[in-house]
Amino acid sequence: MHAQDPARYQRFANLEAFTANFIANQSGQRLINQNGVIVIPVVVHVLHRGEAVGTGRNISLAQIQSQIDVLNEDFRRLNADAANTPAPFAPVAADYGFEFRLACQDPDRNPTDGIIRRQTNRNNFQFVEGPNRLPDENAIGIKMTGTGGSDPWPTNHYLNIWVTDDLLGVYGYATWPADFAARPQFDGIVVRTTAFGRVGNVTAPYDLGRVASHEVGHWLNLRHIWGDAVCGDDFVDDTPPQSGPTPTTSTSTCPSFPIATSCAGVNPNGRMFMNYMDVTINQCMNLFTNGQRLRGRAIFAAGGPRAAFIDNYFQIQQPANPVRCRETVRLFNPTCTGPVSWSVLSGPATIAGGQGTNEAIIQSTGSGAVVLQATAGNYITEATIDVNQTAAPISANTSQINCTELVISVSSFLFNSYLWSVQSGDILLNATSTSATTSLPNISATGTYGTISVTATNTCGSTATTLTDYQQEFPPALHTIENYIPYPEPTCYQAEGFYFFKVNDFGTPPPEYQWGYRLNGGSDVIVSGNSYIGQYLFPSAGNYEIFVRPKNECVTGNGNDVTKQIFVQNDCMGGWMCSQAADSSVYSVYPNPASDRITVSVKNALAVKGAKAAESDIKAITVFDKHGAARKRFAYPAKTKNVVVDVSSLPGDIYMLEIQSGNKRYRKMISIHK
Repeated sequence: MHAQDPARYQRFANLEAFTANFIANQSGQRLINQNGVIVIPVVVHVLHRGEAVGTGRNISLAQIQSQIDVLNEDFRRLNADAANTPAPFAPVAADYGFEFRLACQDPDRNPTDGIIRRQTNRNNFQFVEGPNRLPDENAIGIKMTGTGGSDPWPTNHYLNIWVTDDLLGVYGYATWPADFAARPQFDGIVVRTTAFGRVGNVTAPYDLGRVASHEVGHWLNLRHIWGDAVCGDDFVDDTPPQSGPTPTTSTSTCPSFPIATSCAGVNPNGRMFMNYMDVTINQCMNLFTNGQRLRGRAIFAAGGPRAAFIDNYFQIQQPANPVRCRETVRLFNPTCTGPVSWSVLSGPATIAGGQGTNEAIIQSTGSGAVVLQATAGNYITEATIDVNQTAAPISANTSQINCTELVISVSSFLFNSYLWSVQSGDILLNATSTSATTSLPNISATGTYGTISVTATNTCGSTATTLTDYQQEFPPALHTIENYIPYPEPTCYQAEGFYFFKVNDFGTPPPEYQWGYRLNGGSDVIVSGNSYIGQYLFPSAGNYEIFVRPKNECVTGNGNDVTKQIFVQNDCMGGWMCSQAADSSVYSVYPNPASDRITVSVKNALAVKGAKAAESDIKAITVFDKHGAARKRFAYPAKTKNVVVDVSSLPGDIYMLEIQSGNKRYRKMISIHK
């Protein structure tokens, strides 16, 4: 390493010097008890191929929790097989003082179960080792979503563990703390699915969760017990030298103690093959030593590569603004260590609520700096925050839940009471709530509802805000009405004629339209259709004022109809639309819109009012364009009930299809799309 990567070599050398200094002095951690428990938040990335949770690679919560349990047992020396530690090694066996918990808060402070299940399209992940035995993470791809893996959560807050079914040759691997500063995006451990935990999808002889205990040991700066060399140095004084990994000749039986080693100056007890940093099968492992414990704790001391786990963990979050009178201060506590005890060490404030939780309610008793403290387990954190005695500002906002009700709410909180008022409409809900609902008055042409206000009061005083002139959103204005079919405008309009008009929008079109007419100054008659095209069948002669109004979800019209005046006659010879609309109970015309062919068929011959059955036969069909020109004509023999009209040669547009039956003609607007 020294020759191939001098910078990395120096990082390892610096960390060894730092570790030695910590072991000699044992200080510098932000803990109540420097030798007390350090809690590690864990996030587990489960890489699977789409299996149901609890099957195959998509391992169950029980299997994941069993691995967390094993880590806690092994690192606290609570493992049941601790009794198997040989008597000569028992005095150096140690409670590491580390606990592991699935994270309960994600990086955004939201609740979580600490598990990310990621479906991948990768058939396998192959372990690739680069120079100096450094994993080539880009080639492996496990730790990046973009390569079929899963991106880590912040590695200075969480221990990321990736679980995958196949590493092609290894059961797990870990990153070193000396590499953290240079490669933080890859920090964590990887474990094969069938070696993760002790229940579920696990396979002997690595079915007791000790692969993860071994890899976490590396993550905590522990080397293999033989120092990765013949009789090498693992930098731990209470582990005996070994000539190499202890050979395991059986997948179900542990070696017999003692096993001699060829290293010079060894004590008669031989190999410590039951140490988690050897590589025997799972059932043979049962201890860490006190020297290993000190190495692991050193990296969490101030200035160590994992100090951020303590510095960033269990922290009071500084409010964005000074606390005004009475507000909430929050704690970043990703493993939900608790109960949390809050106290004010100095300054003009008291704890008004939230004891035992991650959120404390701070009540100011004056203005100035307040030193706030939170403790839980072995953790303690302090923060200085500013408070003042004035009421916090509030702001109001509105949301319309339907066309007759408006919800008004305020964004502030922790006030004792709220008083709402509205100039028009009625407050329907609790007048002391953070929100209220008001009924809307009848909508006028201007749409103005008046003034809505709220006053919030607490022990520090009152504060108010006003929302003025809330206005209903009317649909946009329309421009003019013009003829659509026939076009241009005919010389006269025929009673019982069928006509189409369209509206020109002025700017953004409304969601819908309402079409109608007033005959000889009479009342409104609404016609069918809600698009920009209105369909009219004028029932009799007279003066017609046709109109169109814009519509939206709540409002029809905006106070100004768009109108067009026309005169309808009984004897208009120039009106090409003088026929009634095709009755849908008699004729089927489909598909509509169409691209190349339209089927016309008689649905019920007796449905034509006042006609004999034969009068519903299809005698002829004519297709007119919107200018009134006949573009297609088809004649059919007697008793024709079903025809297919070929319109493939017509360009995409709106057309009128006329059905001649007996001495009557029926029309249907059709749309041709290309």
